[in-house]
Amino acid sequence: MLTPPDEAPWCASAHETRMWRDKPGRSRTAGRRRLLLVLSLSLLPACAAVFREAKVAYVELMAEYSPNDVSIEIQRSFIARLMNRVTMDVDFAVRHADIVPHPAFMDGDLHFAGHSPQVGLPVVGEIINAAHEKQAMDLVHEAKRTGDPLALSSAWRIWPEHAGDIDEKQGNESHSATSTNPDHVFEIHPVTTIAGISLLDSFHPVEGYLPGAPAVVVPSLEHVHCRLTARRGVVVVTTQKGLYNDLNFIMEVTGDRQEVVADGRFVRASLLDTDGTVLGHDRRMVFVRDTALERAVRGLGRGARLRVYGLPRVDLSEVYRRVQESGRQPSLLDESLPYEVVILGIFR
Repeated sequence: MLTPPDEAPWCASAHETRMWRDKPGRSRTAGRRRLLLVLSLSLLPACAAVFREAKVAYVELMAEYSPNDVSIEIQRSFIARLMNRVTMDVDFAVRHADIVPHPAFMDGDLHFAGHSPQVGLPVVGEIINAAHEKQAMDLVHEAKRTGDPLALSSAWRIWPEHAGDIDEKQGNESHSATSTNPDHVFEIHPVTTIAGISLLDSFHPVEGYLPGAPAVVVPSLEHVHCRLTARRGVVVVTTQKGLYNDLNFIMEVTGDRQEVVADGRFVRASLLDTDGTVLGHDRRMVFVRDTALERAVRGLGRGARLRVYGLPRVDLSEVYRRVQESGRQPSLLDESLPYEVVILGIFR
């Protein structure tokens, strides 16, 4: 386990960037120039804080200068199948793939994009800590070269950080992948097995990467609006685009029993800042079966705490519950976005 990231100090350039962002009267052109500057500064691998600041600026600019919402139409059968599963199995047609993983200060992932008949949406896959998974990367590159589908297991993830201007409709992949990071709301992330090769040892924090600070990310997630529309055979989730994509925090177990499923477990917990302040209440923490992380939480009781790093995703079990009970309580269709957190690593 790594020592938790140091969130207090900023590189001088990042601090200056924060000051520029806060100046009044900024224009769209100035915002774009600022974003380009921040992104260029983020290329300095010596300072992960600069890259984190660049991501914060990107999220803010996306919220300010692009259409704010995206509608995601999901088949009810798909929701029912995945809502209490940690992972899913897919056949993945790789169209684009990174040649090398992102540098550690950018998160250390290898991205690849394409399509899967089991998903029916544009999909991005990600191998975490990919620099240590050469065999898996070689398989992705070979699949891109040959066009043969690649058999994957992975945590599934619906999240609107990279949603584009086109609403997403399951079964209608009208906008094809044009890069390793096209507009998308569905991710196979993180990959757990690829062509039978286990990647479970990749589940640990990325040394040199600074995940999102809990005091910034958690409050922003707690109040994201969400409108559910139930139609015959489908549910439409309308919510905000450009949400934060990862975070580190202290999870405090709130449930007396853990929900063990075939491919992992769900542990209900509150999300705390590093000083113990409660920021979010009673969310599901998602653990992939047989990872060191999942073994670490077995048997933890109410009140136990861990400093963790993870990825938020839409909680489909809560989407399903709200739709099922909306006949008696219509207000359930207009509440905040339900999310849970896929845990990728535990800090000391």
